[in-house]
Amino acid sequence: PVDCFPCTSENKLFISKLLGKLQCDGVSNILECLKSGAKILNQRINQRLCAFAIFTDGRHQFIFPDQIMTEVKKINIPCSVNTFGLGRDQDSGLLHAIAHQTHGVYQNIQTSDQVPMIINSFMDSLHNICATNICITLKCHDGARLVTLATPYKIEEKIKLKEWLSIKDE
Repeated sequence: PVDCFPCTSENKLFISKLLGKLQCDGVSNILECLKSGAKILNQRINQRLCAFAIFTDGRHQFIFPDQIMTEVKKINIPCSVNTFGLGRDQDSGLLHAIAHQTHGVYQNIQTSDQVPMIINSFMDSLHNICATNICITLKCHDGARLVTLATPYKIEEKIKLKEWLSIKDE
């Protein structure tokens, strides 16, 4: 098993320094990156924590994009894959498709001055939790009542006694 380290401020700085040393040369093997990352993440001791990011400066070299997407569906990736395409030679369609398929985010980085801001934003997002298409149901305790609720979303009464309310983010 692999023991991944927590995303503390010190570790974020360490990761940022490593990313700053990336060099834009060589070939890209995005499928192997996905397989290797999934293998490491599936061996973790703490299965609840997970972040996967691919930083690539080029196009895949060894396989066609549709074949990669077929394989992505087969690989047991335990979390979303966030993809970062660096420069103009990236296959943005493929990187976006990988992120979309795995519920991740794709970032197109065209110039080197964008790298620190985008990486810092990504690292900060590791502490944030976001949900979509949720439904919140509230129930008041006996003798209590909900007087007002500030929300831009539609509120539905579930019972005539107004004890249950559901808020949907539609």
